[in-house]
Amino acid sequence: MQAPQVGLVLAGFYLLSGSLWLPMLLHAAIDAVQGRYTNHHFRQVAATP
Repeated sequence: MQAPQVGLVLAGFYLLSGSLWLPMLLHAAIDAVQGRYTNHHFRQVAATP
């Protein structure tokens, strides 16, 4: 999924709920998962001779 599609989904959650809390929590969760994935990937690349 590309960034514009994620933005539309988060905007949809905002419009449906009427609150920014749900989109903000989802955004934080997405960032956390991507951070873990990126960290894992770079550790594997660094460990490869």
